[in-house]
Amino acid sequence: MSSIEKNTRPWEKCSAHIEISVAWRDLDAYGHVNNAVYFSYFEMIRIHYFTLLPGFRKNMEEKGILRGMMEGRGNTMTLVNTSCTYKRQAFLSQKLVVGIKVTGARRSFVDMQYKIYDREEGFLVAKGTSVHAVVDAKTFRAKKISPEFLADMETLEGRRLSKPEKT
Repeated sequence: MSSIEKNTRPWEKCSAHIEISVAWRDLDAYGHVNNAVYFSYFEMIRIHYFTLLPGFRKNMEEKGILRGMMEGRGNTMTLVNTSCTYKRQAFLSQKLVVGIKVTGARRSFVDMQYKIYDREEGFLVAKGTSVHAVVDAKTFRAKKISPEFLADMETLEGRRLSKPEKT
């Protein structure tokens, strides 16, 4: 009996998750997933997470989020900081589950946490974090997180992400 059968699937503690099969292009000369590729996995789950938010989906459908950003309209998010801690190697054709959770939101910043698990055995392959700033798409100056965006994230997370600001 594999550990996955004995325990709950650990990625179910994440707010969202996707499955990935390690591809040849993900490998380095040593035959395991290249360290930089894990950041691409984080990006994939982050984009998936945002598409689960009703406001983000609506903006994508109505305005074309990439077109709006390229034309300098509205707000966007930019990566401020990211990190990854590698726990185990991953190899060609291995099935991975990448999970995400928003751990905090404050004024202009959103904090995210990632975990990558082996799909078959459930062990942790890597974990990471990132900090994103909400910015004006034209000026790239920090903007306050909109109440709608915050509410969408809190609904998906099932909890409050920030304390109300004092007035």
